[in-house]
Amino acid sequence: MNYNILFSQPEYATLFIIFIPIITLISAVYPAYKASKTNPVTLIKYNASSCKGSNLRSILNTVQFVFSSFLIICLIAVYYQTDYLKQEI
Repeated sequence: MNYNILFSQPEYATLFIIFIPIITLISAVYPAYKASKTNPVTLIKYNASSCKGSNLRSILNTVQFVFSSFLIICLIAVYYQTDYLKQEI
């Protein structure tokens, strides 16, 4: 891939340099905030089956796992296809 377009114009480079740290910060701050609000003792005593909405959480975790497995399999297939094209040309 050619990443020169990101830095060919100053606007693109500025947006790239600004948005990456902001997105990283947001994705790190929210889980840290949620973890700091909970008491460590409640985390140790936590029972997932007694929690309200645990079925939905379990279903969402399963769907996320299946979807990520599907994407990994597709990635492997695309890799083998491009490798085959490189060898044939």
